[in-house]
Amino acid sequence: MSEKKPELCITIGDFRIRKHDSMNLIIEHRVEKQLSKNPNLRKKQLSDGWETHFWRPCGFYGDIAQALKRLSMLKLRESEAQSVDELSDEIRKLRESIESLIVPEGLTVA
Repeated sequence: MSEKKPELCITIGDFRIRKHDSMNLIIEHRVEKQLSKNPNLRKKQLSDGWETHFWRPCGFYGDIAQALKRLSMLKLRESEAQSVDELSDEIRKLRESIESLIVPEGLTVA
């Protein structure tokens, strides 16, 4: 039996929300893999089309509102803002990107 791949829902930066099964959404964070320190293995990794990243699960959620709320918290937590103005600008940009995904479907962001 072949397993059906879940369909991708939303990608924002290094995070994505995708449908895991009929009742759950999953948030995943993109993590870069490191190349081997062994020169022979490193050469093989670079020549074989080795994938440079993997998706690490961050949590399962029952609906899109919960998942988007958690995604926004994760994005803000990894922020490198040095001032309140920079952080508020990042919040505004994140909100706009989420609204651009949701508003066409008739949902609203609180």
